[in-house]
Amino acid sequence: NTLAIGVEQANAETAFDLPVSLDNTDDIVAIQFDINYNNYAVELLTGHQLTSRASSHSLGVSTPSPGVIRVIIYSGTNASITGNTGDLVILKLKAKTLPGDFVLNYSNVVVSSPTGSAITTTVQTGSVKVLGPQMNIVSSEVNFGRVPIGSTPTNLITVQNLGNTSLELTGINAVLPFSIQESFPITINASSSVNLFISFTNPV
Repeated sequence: NTLAIGVEQANAETAFDLPVSLDNTDDIVAIQFDINYNNYAVELLTGHQLTSRASSHSLGVSTPSPGVIRVIIYSGTNASITGNTGDLVILKLKAKTLPGDFVLNYSNVVVSSPTGSAITTTVQTGSVKVLGPQMNIVSSEVNFGRVPIGSTPTNLITVQNLGNTSLELTGINAVLPFSIQESFPITINASSSVNLFISFTNPV
């Protein structure tokens, strides 16, 4: 008997389905398990659904603590889950804005037979890949020091893209007497960086 979480990919700020499948040789009437996830990368939605394999069952999905999804599948009539392979429940989640590959682990797995005895079950972890850019400005400040009147010195800041898709800089808010020399838009590839040159015009 094996429970397996799906392997999914989603764009940032996009809802997606996460299937949990069951391959079983024993008769199973109830299952409870927790899925541990990164709650900075993914959030739990509503509208979760059992598949036709559990048409005689009820479903409970909750978050007992941050980063934990608790799933309970049970039958009020002690009916067994039908079939021996395939998806059992579809969970509804949404990717946030933190890109990366995140493992989905199981814990607290309890599987019951029609007589109420525990059934030995193995588990397979899943994962979700969140696609998106992530901007990081390397320098927190730019210090021009003492600037002679009438001069126009330049300095630079480095902007990194720590994400896994391209980052587009569409423009900046002008703060006189500072200006950016580069033209916008500027595209920064995943895991890359660009230098932006800042000019300071000291009024005469």
